[in-house]
Amino acid sequence: MRQNLILLLTLSALILGAYLFEEIGDRNKRATEDKRTTLFNMKKYGEVKSFTSPEASLKLLAGGASVTVKNNWPVDPKRLQEFFSILTGIRAKRILTESEVNSIDRKTMFPTEEAVLTFHFEKGVVSFRLGKKLDTEQSFYLEVIQGDDKKVAIAHDVGEVSAMYNKKDSYKDDTKYRRFLTLFYMKDTWFHDNSIFNAEEKHHLQKISELELDSNRNRRFKLIFNGGNTLPAPIPGIGINIESFDKFMTKLLKTKATEVIFNGNKEALLEKKSMIKIFYEDDSTLDLDLYGKYQDKSGYFVLKNNQIFKLSKTESSLFFENVQKFWNKIPTNDILNASLKASISFPRGKSIDFELNGKKNFEAKTITPGLELDNKEMYKLIEFLGEEADFITQGTVDEEKGISQLLLKLNLGGEKISLVRKKSELIVSKVNKRLKYHYKNRHHLPFSFEMSKLLVGSKGTLE
Repeated sequence: MRQNLILLLTLSALILGAYLFEEIGDRNKRATEDKRTTLFNMKKYGEVKSFTSPEASLKLLAGGASVTVKNNWPVDPKRLQEFFSILTGIRAKRILTESEVNSIDRKTMFPTEEAVLTFHFEKGVVSFRLGKKLDTEQSFYLEVIQGDDKKVAIAHDVGEVSAMYNKKDSYKDDTKYRRFLTLFYMKDTWFHDNSIFNAEEKHHLQKISELELDSNRNRRFKLIFNGGNTLPAPIPGIGINIESFDKFMTKLLKTKATEVIFNGNKEALLEKKSMIKIFYEDDSTLDLDLYGKYQDKSGYFVLKNNQIFKLSKTESSLFFENVQKFWNKIPTNDILNASLKASISFPRGKSIDFELNGKKNFEAKTITPGLELDNKEMYKLIEFLGEEADFITQGTVDEEKGISQLLLKLNLGGEKISLVRKKSELIVSKVNKRLKYHYKNRHHLPFSFEMSKLLVGSKGTLE
């Protein structure tokens, strides 16, 4: 990716390239400081081709895409940027003279020789060895190695940190140093782009025609992208939620594994839980199989093209979607933009007629003499009817088993609606169409249903 290349070149200019300086003062002072802290002339080296650390090795391919050398796996641009954002905050205060270097014990400056970042250019190699932090300040030793030429600098980190530390001792705090040290020991897996789809596959998915999902939790179904439909088709009386198609595919494309299992044994995948089969316009297919166990480990494991990915529980939820996810599960679409005659009825036959006007300023104008509906409370009730239900069933509330409580009834322009509460569930029943919209875990309702709260003031009772 071009961005990765730019980041590496930025690193070359700011750290590897002769511009390690304290950013203070005006341009003249900066130019002077540049000359004093010049470590090498990067122009003779050309572009960066790769870099290695004790735990990782990354290289650039044609076009600027980054990959880890081990397993030849794509690098996550965000991780690379995070890595470089810390590196590019490193500045050199000054370069030690040869006599200064010789007067300090090597082990005092560099207790270990292993903390080395090596950058491979077109025409050479440059390495940086991180040394010990100074006891009296935040600065640290940094050695620059160019072939047989070695220079030691006193460097520090001018980047920001979010960690809290004692202001009294801030001048010698080691937070930034420890953060910088961590970079030298990042494993190659930290850089991995754990997306389950590579760039080529993401591009191919633009030509998807159908998607089949079959899990052990819900019945098998298909998404038909050409024309926008599902198989099985929606229950009569409701339609398709086209936006849910796009949301599902966007989420699928962004799915990332918590771990990529290299050289895995697909025969060790057990307890198949779900599968997604993608059909393309060119008649090719792609299978994603989800398992609940790999070897002796439980979890969520996806097999795709012989590559195994471990997913989090959240990421795996896509494999257990219900076909109703893609149906329109809203009882009254655009009800707040409607203008119609309506009525609200309470248990024991009490009823109020009103005109609903939601096109501009919401108003439930009471027609029944001597009564006035509370617009604020009525708005909450009508607004709720525009919320998406968890699932839909066919039938009427009269057919519901178990104890239930009728809250109220509405007639919205001829559309008869009953609201019934059953334990922690709320059911909105569209009587004419024999459809029930179920809202789960509704212990506390977002609207009032008592007549005394839906009327303004104390208007007495209805006979």
